[in-house]
Amino acid sequence: MRIALIGGGAAAVSLIDGLLGRVLDPEHLDVVVYESGPRPGPGRAYRADLGCAFINTRTGVTSIRADEPGHFLDWLHTTPAGMGTGFAHADADSFLPRWVFGEYLADCLDHACHSGSVRVERQSVHRVRPGATDVLVETADGQRAAYDRAVLCVGGGEPAQVYGLEGAPQYHRDPYPLTDTVTRLPSRARVLVIGTGLAAVDTVLALRDAGHEGDITMASRRGLLPAVRVSRGRWDLACLTPEALARAGERAGGPSLETLGALLLTELDRAGVTRQEAMERVRPGYDARARLMYQFREAETGAPWQRILTTAANRLAEPLWQLLPDAEKRRYLRGLHHIFQSECHPMPPLTAVALLDMMDDGQLTVRSGIQDVRARPGGGFVLDAHGQRYTCDAVVGAARQSVGLPGPAARPLVSDLVDQGAATPHPFGGIRVDAATHRVLTADGAAQARLHALGDLTAGTFYHTGPLEVISRHADRITDALLAAVPGTAEEPVA
Repeated sequence: MRIALIGGGAAAVSLIDGLLGRVLDPEHLDVVVYESGPRPGPGRAYRADLGCAFINTRTGVTSIRADEPGHFLDWLHTTPAGMGTGFAHADADSFLPRWVFGEYLADCLDHACHSGSVRVERQSVHRVRPGATDVLVETADGQRAAYDRAVLCVGGGEPAQVYGLEGAPQYHRDPYPLTDTVTRLPSRARVLVIGTGLAAVDTVLALRDAGHEGDITMASRRGLLPAVRVSRGRWDLACLTPEALARAGERAGGPSLETLGALLLTELDRAGVTRQEAMERVRPGYDARARLMYQFREAETGAPWQRILTTAANRLAEPLWQLLPDAEKRRYLRGLHHIFQSECHPMPPLTAVALLDMMDDGQLTVRSGIQDVRARPGGGFVLDAHGQRYTCDAVVGAARQSVGLPGPAARPLVSDLVDQGAATPHPFGGIRVDAATHRVLTADGAAQARLHALGDLTAGTFYHTGPLEVISRHADRITDALLAAVPGTAEEPVA
């Protein structure tokens, strides 16, 4: 079987690893990865950059394999490439720079290419034409090739651009690579970072490590920083379970947010978290420093709130999202999505310490209520937040983009698929896919037999698609679907 993977980041590497692990005879498999970025394997998320940009999960549970969470740690300890990173001493509880995981991805892809079943084409894909007997892939330079199956692994896009600042002097639309951004910013400039998520945190720490002397402001609508990763792992859920969700889904009209909230409160109560404490975590009007300090102390003690929420998110977000009526999904996105993003995409504890130190030194301020950012005619920028006006010398865009929005390079490809009726936009982000096989759905609702999607592009269907644990589980599901037509697999696949 000939398979084309459009995109060569972490999702593609996880999928390739699963395919090679299941095919007994490599001659039955011919995988071509199309990747035009700087280096196949790391993708945008894990490319070479400053060491202050950390993976936000522990080394012992960061892996491309759903059933082998320690694969990355073993790679560090046992392979020449892993030991060559300088982090062979890392233990399971450590947090490593993202570039180290990028080396792991690149090495895994190199190993796959040495098998003879995988090769990389350093080309961007311009069109994909799924047909009855094959999938035609056309690159930007006009080359065409036919495949039995294709998988869209295009990844996410750049930060959101919402204030029309493009072209203004000292406006930096994307903080990555951080090495470039920090060299372009004058050391004493007053810097505004638009956004308060993980990309914004990376930007602030990069400036700190570069010896930046000017004041730094992070600003967003809610001023909500990522939570702090707790010191212990998963939680054994007893109340918020698949069975409980199934019962809630059987009710007329489907489950409501109130029903699900009651299940969560019951789980929290069982863990010793009071209703008042739970409500305190989600109330509006956050004081960034106080919340960060509180969460840092929680992280040190292994408090159960985040452990319960992240365990439920990684295991139950997908079936829950598919059970929720569309009206409830819209309610959730308006009122609770930002809480989920903060709690389930937390920062390492050492990152929190660095931010607290910068706040205490007076260099870092976190503002909520952002209304507008505009360039001044004579240079510099004005920030309007909560009716107050602030000036700065430079702006870095690090706001979260819309859910399921592909990167700029992939948007024409996805738009073309939609225009030809081969794919359908999902109202909650990305494109529609069949939940069981990740097959792309056409304009008339039929599942494409030969075209699948993996990662951010499927966020409308699955919602929670970012964590590697989720990506590798989804990659296994696509592997099942792909290998259903391949002779000589290691086990009988599930179609």
